[in-house]
Amino acid sequence: MKKSFYTLLIAAVCAVLPLGAEAKDGKMPAPERKAFSNVSIGVHAGLTGYGLSVATPLHRTLALRAGFSTMPLSLKYNNDNGSVDIAGFGTVDVPDMRLKATLGMTHGHLLFDWSPFRRGKSSFCISFGAYFGNSKLIKLSGKFNEQQLQALIDQGLPMSEIANIPVRVGDTNVMVNEDGSMNAHLKVWAVKPYVGLGFGRPIPKRRVGFRGELGVMFIGKPEVVSNNIADAVEDGSVSTINKILGKVIVYPQLQLTLTVRLLKDK
Repeated sequence: MKKSFYTLLIAAVCAVLPLGAEAKDGKMPAPERKAFSNVSIGVHAGLTGYGLSVATPLHRTLALRAGFSTMPLSLKYNNDNGSVDIAGFGTVDVPDMRLKATLGMTHGHLLFDWSPFRRGKSSFCISFGAYFGNSKLIKLSGKFNEQQLQALIDQGLPMSEIANIPVRVGDTNVMVNEDGSMNAHLKVWAVKPYVGLGFGRPIPKRRVGFRGELGVMFIGKPEVVSNNIADAVEDGSVSTINKILGKVIVYPQLQLTLTVRLLKDK
């Protein structure tokens, strides 16, 4: 009796399965997308700059995306030094130094796009992975010109004491080199973990697609680095700037991507 019951049950399941696989219009559903069965190229622009990416499926709910982005941006500004005390000499009125800040936003990225809804057919996905590249997020450089060096000499400061002039960077004093130049950079993690939310398929359903992404890149606590760091500045306003800077451990990501599917789905 038991054997007959199980035989009947198996026969019923086998009879029902083909019916369940059919779509409502009588057509069979599209085959599941297999690993590396397709590839797309994306052109993107956002808060990490502009660049290219390549995506391929790993599973019906998971895709792999790799590429690079860059943002060639620089800014020049005057650093207000004011009056400073130089040990063994006295107080000197230090001219404003013209500084150049260069943003080091050139990164490669390796990301995974996971679509948790509708068996991977939803356009919503969760992205995670890492950006990797330069650990110098901002590079600072500057130099006193000849007129500024002469103004220091006119105050009685010998050239041998030029290297004892501090320049404020955040809450740090960076000493000037003997030739009147200054170099420093803002150090962050070279490998930056990333998590975000994507709206749009990394491999579009049609030939061309559009995708938006919002997320954060974890950069670590920024740190001013230089070969000529002297000491911390005790000024309250500068300390406030540093407190704010010290809490900035993430970099926001807002990116728009135009994707092109290269192969035809089988």
